[in-house]
Amino acid sequence: MKKVKDKSLMFIQGNYLRELRRCHTDYTQAQVAEYVGKSKQWVSDVENGKNDIFYTDLVKLIDCYGVDLNTAMKELNRRMFENK
Repeated sequence: MKKVKDKSLMFIQGNYLRELRRCHTDYTQAQVAEYVGKSKQWVSDVENGKNDIFYTDLVKLIDCYGVDLNTAMKELNRRMFENK
């Protein structure tokens, strides 16, 4: 699976995932971590752009937030690559 390596892209991705969690659910990071089978620290690191993420984990997170995968991926790509 491909990982995002650029730190600025990881930051944008993390901000978007935090936004999805907060806007679409009332889940805590700990609840999300349990859903995806990761630690709370992992979720925090992803949301803060400190940890890269595999595509499969990204899909799990988006599913956890109840957001349409295609819509979320289009928006994420727009945010990550609009200035490239």
